Amino acid sequence: MPISPSEQYTRYCRPQLGDLLKRVRLDKTYFSGQGDYLYYLDSHGKKIKILDFLGGFGANLFGHHHPKLIAVAKRSLDQGLPFNAQASCRSQAARLGEKLCGLFQQRTGHEYVATLANSGAEAVEAALKHAEFYYRRRLETHLKNLTRQIMMIKQRHLRKPVIPAESLARDFNQTLDEVGKKFRSLCDGPAGVLCLNRAFHGKTSGAVQLTYNSLYRDPFTKFGLQVQFIDYPDPAPLQQAIENSYRTYWWPEIEKGDRLILKERKLIGLSCLFVEPLQGEGGIHPVPAAYLKLCRELTQQHGLPLVFDEIQCGMGRTGTFLYSEQPGVFADYYLLAKSLGGGLSKISALLVRRDLYEEEFGFIHTSTFAEDDHSAALALAAINLLEENHGRLYKNCRERGEQLLRGLEQVRQAYPEIIREVRGMGLMIGVQFAALSDSTSVILQILSEQKFLGYVIAGYLLHEQGLRVAPTLSESATIRLEPSAYIRAEDCRKVIEGIRRICEIIAKHNLYHLLRFLVSAERPGAKEVIEDYSVSQPKGIPSDPNVKQIGFIGHLIHARHLRSCEPGFALFSDAQLEELIEKLYPEIGPKLIPRSVVRSATGEQTQFNFIGLFLNSKIIARHMEQRSLKPIRDKIQAAVDLAREHRCQAVGFGGYTSIVTRNCKEVLADCVYLTTGNSLTVAMGLEAIRQAAGQMGLDHSRIRFAAVGAAGNIASVYSEIMAEIVPEIYLIGKPDHQDRLRSLAARIYANAFEQLIKAGFADAQGVALGLRECRAVIAALDKGLRPTGMELLAWMESEFSDQVPVHYTADYNALKSSQIILSASSDPGPIIFPRMLSPEPTLICDIAVPADVDESVSQACPHVQVIQGGVVKLPHNAEFQVAGIPLEPGELYACMAETLLMGLSDIQDHYSYGQIEKEQVKAIMREARKHGFQVSRVKSEQSY
Repeated sequence: MPISPSEQYTRYCRPQLGDLLKRVRLDKTYFSGQGDYLYYLDSHGKKIKILDFLGGFGANLFGHHHPKLIAVAKRSLDQGLPFNAQASCRSQAARLGEKLCGLFQQRTGHEYVATLANSGAEAVEAALKHAEFYYRRRLETHLKNLTRQIMMIKQRHLRKPVIPAESLARDFNQTLDEVGKKFRSLCDGPAGVLCLNRAFHGKTSGAVQLTYNSLYRDPFTKFGLQVQFIDYPDPAPLQQAIENSYRTYWWPEIEKGDRLILKERKLIGLSCLFVEPLQGEGGIHPVPAAYLKLCRELTQQHGLPLVFDEIQCGMGRTGTFLYSEQPGVFADYYLLAKSLGGGLSKISALLVRRDLYEEEFGFIHTSTFAEDDHSAALALAAINLLEENHGRLYKNCRERGEQLLRGLEQVRQAYPEIIREVRGMGLMIGVQFAALSDSTSVILQILSEQKFLGYVIAGYLLHEQGLRVAPTLSESATIRLEPSAYIRAEDCRKVIEGIRRICEIIAKHNLYHLLRFLVSAERPGAKEVIEDYSVSQPKGIPSDPNVKQIGFIGHLIHARHLRSCEPGFALFSDAQLEELIEKLYPEIGPKLIPRSVVRSATGEQTQFNFIGLFLNSKIIARHMEQRSLKPIRDKIQAAVDLAREHRCQAVGFGGYTSIVTRNCKEVLADCVYLTTGNSLTVAMGLEAIRQAAGQMGLDHSRIRFAAVGAAGNIASVYSEIMAEIVPEIYLIGKPDHQDRLRSLAARIYANAFEQLIKAGFADAQGVALGLRECRAVIAALDKGLRPTGMELLAWMESEFSDQVPVHYTADYNALKSSQIILSASSDPGPIIFPRMLSPEPTLICDIAVPADVDESVSQACPHVQVIQGGVVKLPHNAEFQVAGIPLEPGELYACMAETLLMGLSDIQDHYSYGQIEKEQVKAIMREARKHGFQVSRVKSEQSY
């Protein structure tokens, strides 16, 4: 079966990007583009028309398939204009070079030489190479002059003695040789390049060194280019960087009296300064005119080439052929690309001032596909379109740009908390959305803080408003608007209104209208009233630096619990919420939400910080089944790191998080203590069993207890503690676990023997009651012996056969004679059904994930009560509640309570980490009682 273009693109071209586009439904396959519109087919085969305000990241200045450009392209193909005519004089490339140089001379008063290339990044590479070549040639000139000077002095020394100054080495030739050696060492060192903060100059190996965003640059910094990024508009950092780049060397001279002296001279250690006069991918930031003038003054003063990268802002997009015309500042090098090819060909150009141009560069820097006549002809035609009708397109760029800036500024003034700034020039405009960290909507906080809001906005505008936009590459909160130069006033009004509407949606926290497109529930062009959900959402409390901090990692149990997180989810169906989480969970990391300061019965305090994972149990269970746990573990590790950053001293693991991390052992923890909460979970589970059994009239001293999955750690601890109060126990496990069950039985006997020693025969309880009937045990006690558990087990089985108090078996029929059952198997589905159970009142504590008890038990067995443990009630903080966790105010799960106890007590180590033990359970229960934590009710619902 053929796969879709979206799946092909993701699998075979760009997996991560393709996956992102698919999740926000930007993975459209546009089959046609005409003018300002693109067209795709929806899932029903319907043709959808989209207004294109993205404009090919600025490359589509002339709209899609401009008829005049198409005519030129057809003509060159119909005429058989050679594409591959390397090592010849290509007429269209020559004409383009002449045209470009003429345009630049008109504007700057200087002659330029053009080097044609294939892309913007390649033009940047060419500029870097030429600047380095020019710098090396200057060094060579300096070296030649210095070498000539040294040779002249040495020759004079042969004719007439020259006396070195007292400060110099006595060896005359050695001194001069050291002078030359020091200068040559300067020549060997790399020259530096200066760029501005927020710069973006491309992603090839050289260009990416000039790109400020560390996401793109950091993996490739070892390539060796020495780049320094300069803060602006303060002039001091640029001045300081230039001054600091100077390197000193010595120039030998002969003074009067035939004395040799060395004069200190300086040589700049920079090859060029790169500037985007109007920064594009960094967020559409115009560099102030005064700063551009400073750049020009300083580079002229220090003999440093100034490079203006106008790849995105040039070619008329801002209302003039070059954006730098507007401040009246001109550079030594210029870079053009993007719309230079008319949106139909890949072509770029480096223009170097002729008096700085190294003619040999044109021989040593070549490219197979550069200078093809087809692309050059299209570039000529594109320039002619700009120039025709007395520059009508320039005028439209200015007028429509002014309309957009004016309208969007009005939107910003209406929603200053949503839009931080509107900036740009002509048809290169950025709408920067504000950081929403102070929003009372946690979901909006997450989308903003995790740099995902811009993609959501782009998806919303595409599906709800029929507008195509995108965030800038290095500032995802800034939406770029770069339509064609032919854009109409009514189209600009549509964009302004679309952004106004999304501001209203965000301001009202209406998550349904914002996100419904993700689940294919959009209503394009609908003018519905936007219901306000912002008023009912309380703002989170700040962290208290004077209180010990603890963190608790949790996830959603069911997707429907999103509604309790935020009212804005109210209009989504359960199925839509499931789909929404599926779409977003790979892109969204953990979020720390400071919650209550919790006070114990002793007066101690700790602050509870909930660290939410945008996941539900269904997704984690699927990853477990598929054995693909790394994505989930990575999110949990990020949550632990986040807790540490917020000074949490302890971190608890809720839901599936402890299971997928092997009880915290797969997590790296530095300066933070971890707990699964399993110890208190067992303790509160035992207390819940006691309470529920009492309500059902079950007497612990007369019943049988069965533990399913008893070979596991949790069930074994339950069994050890229950063995202290119930007289007979069945340890049930798989056939291949019988050795482990036998060892557990031996351990229970050993515990019972110790109980006999401490309590005596008269006060014996649980399994110890049966042990005191064994003749071998009585003899051992009389002699003061301490038999091993295995010895005790052997004595009991020898004397009582199958009438022992502790049984270990793989036979589930043992459940029929058991009144209290603890089930904690690792089976992937239900294993306990009505036919297995006693007709008498039975209590089952099912803590397995997924549940061991089949749903049919509750329907067919009214005499059976199924619980999942105990819910804890706080001694104070009756208002305590975590959004998305289905508990009543003042309640919490035992794993959460254990984490709080780590903050309230003096526990200075991991607690329930890896395997837990019986004594841990008892110790944490003592802490719980000390601080006033108690079972509020039995838990009858799944907590993960």
